Amino acid sequence: MSESVILEELKEGVLTLTLNRPERKNAVTREMMALMNATLRRAADDPAVRAIVLTGAGKDFCAGGDMQAIAGVAQPGGQAPGAAALSQEQVLRHGADTAMLLHRMGKPTLAVINGVAAGGGLALAAACDIRMCGASARFTFAYPKIGLSGDFGASYLLEKLLGTSRAREFCLLSPLIGAEEALRLNLVNRVCADADLHGLGAELAAQLARSATFALGCVKRNLNAAAELSVDEAIDVEIATFAACKATDEHRQAAMAFAAKRVKTS
Repeated sequence: MSESVILEELKEGVLTLTLNRPERKNAVTREMMALMNATLRRAADDPAVRAIVLTGAGKDFCAGGDMQAIAGVAQPGGQAPGAAALSQEQVLRHGADTAMLLHRMGKPTLAVINGVAAGGGLALAAACDIRMCGASARFTFAYPKIGLSGDFGASYLLEKLLGTSRAREFCLLSPLIGAEEALRLNLVNRVCADADLHGLGAELAAQLARSATFALGCVKRNLNAAAELSVDEAIDVEIATFAACKATDEHRQAAMAFAAKRVKTS
């Protein structure tokens, strides 16, 4: 294969990962998930990476799983040469782990959604902290249309984003919805003109990368705790992360800069 199915670009603290199978609407293969999983794990520990952008090459974000690969048809890029056979459960757990890396890693993640986001592609977008899309973007759960129930943590993520009632309607009926409806449902945070999408996405990612990375990671941890734990347990996490932030050079430098700015403007 002449070009990777996941493109990586690191610029000024922002790591942009581009799903790169535009001829297949960036449909997900096992190789793509293996590369993304390894890249996200590496990025999580790389101090040069301060924010992560996930997007798709060409006209679409990601149309979900590659149906030819799912059906067992040999597909270029579907499996790395010499790769060991994995059970269905191992493959599914690996995909869910990749989505949860986006959801839980200690750095902000941003989905910049062009065109179609369906099935597993929708789940990857939902796993990101912030989602923005172009005006022509379209979204669908998709799984029931091919006789499947969901993977990549899609059910968990969509229930958190949409709420129980709307998640059930969206997932059971699996409509194809546009950008404005996705915004109304809380599936995305922002909608912009298609022509402005990548530029505005880069600006937002740069803003995140300029912020206090460790503190943002702790904010994510607090919010995940709030969603998953009891109130008392979530408060314990919040107290622990506050203490951890307070002990960092990142906090001390930011506090001194803030104090100096107040003195200067007073």
